Amino acid sequence: MEILKRHNIHVASNPASNAKLASGIAPISRYLEKGIPVCPSCFALCIEEENQKDFDRFIKAGIDINSSDPNGTPMLNVAARNNCTKMINKLLDLGADINAISKDRGYTALMDAILRGNEKNVSIFIEHGADVNTINKDGQTNLILAVGENKPHICSLLVKKGANPDIKSEF
Repeated sequence: MEILKRHNIHVASNPASNAKLASGIAPISRYLEKGIPVCPSCFALCIEEENQKDFDRFIKAGIDINSSDPNGTPMLNVAARNNCTKMINKLLDLGADINAISKDRGYTALMDAILRGNEKNVSIFIEHGADVNTINKDGQTNLILAVGENKPHICSLLVKKGANPDIKSEF
């Protein structure tokens, strides 16, 4: 590990090895403790599993909280897609870009929370200043997503917080 650190080598993973990382077979904790950067896909796995201890190690090791997984999904979106409220709060407290857009769907984290029907996470994003009038790459607004998911409480919350019902969907 000292050689990896000395030569500024980053540790990467691929989907086939993620199970090994999660099981503890791979020495991710030791890499992080030694200050060896681990790639965003590992950080995304840590977020998905709500692994608080390794999350803190990634932060200490200097991982970019606004990095994206290999699909172009920002870490805040990863947390929203997995209903990881604790991770959402931690990322926001660390200054994660609340309006970052994923490359795969063109969604913000707020949109992902709406799609999951997670009213608590929707509220968290709105209270932290998420733009309630964004449009995804399919031309759908936050409000259209909430209507499409049959989430009247989320629709009401969005409108109360300034979502414009007159924005035309391009969908």
